Amino acid sequence: GLENHIDLPLACLHNLENLQLYGGRLNSLDFLENMPKLRSIKLSCNFSRFPEGLGKLKHLEDISIFGAVSLKTLPKSIAELESLKRLRISASGVQTTPEFLKQREDMFIDIR
Repeated sequence: GLENHIDLPLACLHNLENLQLYGGRLNSLDFLENMPKLRSIKLSCNFSRFPEGLGKLKHLEDISIFGAVSLKTLPKSIAELESLKRLRISASGVQTTPEFLKQREDMFIDIR
């Protein structure tokens, strides 16, 4: 069958502070590493992994993920995000809070 495929030059959005993507599937989230000013990520789509460099996004305050059924694990670099206050993940392959995040008492974590 035919798939709808759109290549967006997301890596050029260096100054972006809020990212919201809805629908479809993302082959890679590596473009996030080129968005150092991101404060909020809201993804309602399927993807399988966060980029290794996620921990470099020092301004990130909020991550909301819905429908990422291929996402099975979270990178340990999420625990390094000192500004991160909210982590919400639902309807994904991640079903429980990883041990490395349980010590982050300053973060609201909702994984189901």
